[in-house]
Amino acid sequence: MPEPIITATIVALQGLATKLVESIKDGKGATKAQELLRLVGTLQTEYFALQQQILKTETDNAQLRLRVAALESPQSPQTPDSAHERPELDEICTRLLQHLGRCGYIQQTPEMLARTLGLTLTRARHFADTLSEQGYVHMHRFIGGAVEYELGDVGRKYLVERNLDG
Repeated sequence: MPEPIITATIVALQGLATKLVESIKDGKGATKAQELLRLVGTLQTEYFALQQQILKTETDNAQLRLRVAALESPQSPQTPDSAHERPELDEICTRLLQHLGRCGYIQQTPEMLARTLGLTLTRARHFADTLSEQGYVHMHRFIGGAVEYELGDVGRKYLVERNLDG
């Protein structure tokens, strides 16, 4: 492991620098200066090796993070392109989409959806999560577990194609 080598080299350099100052006073500075330069070269080599190792590790780490993110992110839902290919949603899902459409870009919590639609909190979460899985709604998760929903492009298209967006 390079760290102990660098630490030892730094300690040795400090000792040599002190001896070099003393040697200059005694007239033996050239020999000590050469030894000091050799140790500085060793330190530089170890430093550059560490820098390369750090860069490689950071690159590997970034690639692993991308792989983990790809595995953790839900696959983009495969949604049909036209209204005729998309199945009709039930009344509660349609009302939920219409409500989110009226809210514009103001995100709604499950509690707000339940209160507005006259549903229990559990049912509101269920329908919003189902629509999110199908791509109709975007779900936003926050630190602490809070969740908010907003109308997604697929949901907006569903409403517009059926003249339900008014």
